[in-house]
Amino acid sequence: MASITIYDASGDDETFFRQALSDQNVTYIKEPLSASNITPDTEIVSVFVSSKVTKECIDKLGACKLLATRSTGYDHIDSVAAKENGITISTVPTYGEHTVAEYAFGLLLSLTRKLPAAFEAAHEGSRSHCELEGTDLNGKTFGVIGAGKIGRNTASIAKGFGMRVLAYDPFPNQESAQQIGFEYVELNDLLSQADVISLHVPYTPENHHLLNAERLGLIKKSAILINTARGELVDSKALVECVSSGRIAGVALDVIENEELINPLEELALLRADQVDKILLEHSVEINVLKGLPNVLITSHNAFNTKEAIARINQTTVDNIRAFLGGQPQNTPK
Repeated sequence: MASITIYDASGDDETFFRQALSDQNVTYIKEPLSASNITPDTEIVSVFVSSKVTKECIDKLGACKLLATRSTGYDHIDSVAAKENGITISTVPTYGEHTVAEYAFGLLLSLTRKLPAAFEAAHEGSRSHCELEGTDLNGKTFGVIGAGKIGRNTASIAKGFGMRVLAYDPFPNQESAQQIGFEYVELNDLLSQADVISLHVPYTPENHHLLNAERLGLIKKSAILINTARGELVDSKALVECVSSGRIAGVALDVIENEELINPLEELALLRADQVDKILLEHSVEINVLKGLPNVLITSHNAFNTKEAIARINQTTVDNIRAFLGGQPQNTPK
């Protein structure tokens, strides 16, 4: 019987894992993992992306042999420190290829049809139809950065809206492009031509600030940027300057650099620390500026969040844990 600790555990998560891992010794903690709530003798730890698994945390996980993250990306885990401590990382490689794509279009429609303002007007009656005038998607150009499973599903939805679709990916799949009906182009060409740009690439050190000031400057003034991937792909300081100066029509962000600062209570706790990191402070200011702009929508890393996707995440996590216990680790990133 293994000792397992599951962090970021909702009531539904706990119900599922209690049944699926009934033969194991499992502890449930509602909060994200942190240096202050670690159980040193636990052998398997499962976290979500809101847990920042730093070197300090990993060094305290003395008995841990498996970090099972309930996400596709694992940039919230110090993988170098994990390897140094002999800890295997497992991920959920696929669960939301339709879920996230649908959410990206939900954000897009909220911007193009000014849905937040329309909801407000219905309750307050304070806006004219001129103020709520939107734009059609039909006939526009949709740019997908990252044509993996999520990106390709987003492209399919865009085609359903009658949009021309361009894609950038360092590993093009021409068969998929032909089947769905999109065209691969270079990144700068995509940025300069697209009316809508949607990010669907994993975060790696190599694509940190993939959209920097220079690349953001290539985007049309009439274009919309959607990010449901990772916040660190976009330079938030450059984005603030771009949006506030009117050099882009709209932005919808489900992720942003240091996204925990979106929560006012988290922001207050972090900024009350004895020593506040300068970058953290800058990101706090940038997030609050973006929140106040009328052409910006920000949600709190919610694109994954459907009953079906969470069920897939949890089941794969159980499969990963059992495979590890059986001596055959699976879904371990290289």
